[in-house]
Amino acid sequence: MTTARAGGSESRPMAAQLAERDAHRLRAPSWRDPRLIIGILLVLGSVVAGARLVNSFDDRAPVYAAAVAIRAGQVIQEHHLSRVGVVLGDRAEHYLDAGAGLPAGTVAVREVRAGELLPRSAIGRATHPGKPVMVPVDQDAARLITVGEAVDVWVNTRRPGAAGGQAYGRPVKMLSQVAVSRVPEAAGRGGVGAGTVGVHIVVPDDQVERVIEAVDQQARFTLVPVVSAVPLGSGTTR
Repeated sequence: MTTARAGGSESRPMAAQLAERDAHRLRAPSWRDPRLIIGILLVLGSVVAGARLVNSFDDRAPVYAAAVAIRAGQVIQEHHLSRVGVVLGDRAEHYLDAGAGLPAGTVAVREVRAGELLPRSAIGRATHPGKPVMVPVDQDAARLITVGEAVDVWVNTRRPGAAGGQAYGRPVKMLSQVAVSRVPEAAGRGGVGAGTVGVHIVVPDDQVERVIEAVDQQARFTLVPVVSAVPLGSGTTR
């Protein structure tokens, strides 16, 4: 009987210890628990590492797209555009970086449809805002002109009383470094006279009336591309 009582007295403290240990395991962890803090840091670290990994595989470049239709000669403002991310690869240099912002005084040198990405070839910087005016240009010469190109405009006016209108005066430069906003897609389309096609140029506002008057008088227009540099080794004539 003595042994049984001794065994019972020793088993009760052991059961209490086990119950206390189990209660401690089921207790909610404290914010001061180092294991909880380490776990949170590991989760945050994995999230940041995953975001960086995803960004490293994102080759999209921020460029501009036309939010509305933009006409040739129009000064472009930020509200005319939207920023989009697209994968351009080697062609990224042909588009304006939207991350750098829109340069002040940017002008459309050709029509840009709504939703179209805005290429560098479609914009320019004009010292004077202008409007697109169609002028008659020799059909063969028009094939050598591209949209967005800067040209000087030379005009030969008809001599009064010339038979058949074939006699013209000396050429005079009417405009300098204006942008070409539209060229007929194919020869023979948009013809405005025998052997001519209508080419749109962006004319400064204060010169529009003068150009229209020359067109009405059936003057001969010649568009001369502006060459900013001469290739090395090119020959010259005297």
